[in-house]
Amino acid sequence: MEEALSLAHSIDSENSRQNALYAIALALAEAGDSDAALEIFSDLPADRFAFAQRPIARVQAGAGNFSAAIATAERIEDARLRSRALAEVAVIQAEQPSTTP
Repeated sequence: MEEALSLAHSIDSENSRQNALYAIALALAEAGDSDAALEIFSDLPADRFAFAQRPIARVQAGAGNFSAAIATAERIEDARLRSRALAEVAVIQAEQPSTTP
């Protein structure tokens, strides 16, 4: 991961560098390392960070970590994006098989 981050940080174009960091963070989230992903996402501009938190919340919910997914979604400052993220977490949670008899 350090090599990928180093390479991404060496990209001259600001937009391309942010896109590369976004992709790395999303890959980390999908691999189950949402803490590292959120750390990378937090270095992005605020508007990109807000959009980045939605897929992290989805990945966390998909892994069954609903409390982390809700916490991630609730950190989104934009009310519209926060509502969408929470709705996505709720749908994923509803689709999970019930563990109660």
